[in-house]
Amino acid sequence: SIALLAGFAAKEVVVSTYGTLYSLGETDSGESTSLREAFQKDPSWTPLKAITFMLFCLIYIPCFVATVVFHREAGSWKWTGFMVFYTTALAWIVSFVVYQGGILLGLG
Repeated sequence: SIALLAGFAAKEVVVSTYGTLYSLGETDSGESTSLREAFQKDPSWTPLKAITFMLFCLIYIPCFVATVVFHREAGSWKWTGFMVFYTTALAWIVSFVVYQGGILLGLG
């Protein structure tokens, strides 16, 4: 949730937020692990969850700047609010269907 909220600033921030959450980077012991390795070691992350999360990130609300540009072009907060709601709802529905379909197919 934190990475998705940070992603509203820019989609690229999602990855760096996960890096911060998993405390990656330079350490005192000199051992550094990649984000990929951190996800592989985390038992709560499965390939199905990762694909579902990537789909959600791809579809949900655009970044702040794109939302502002959309508002300027549409000229109405009503349409901007609709776009925010629609893209977020669509992202949730697609992610739900993919995840549940993956569970039914035994991929989870």
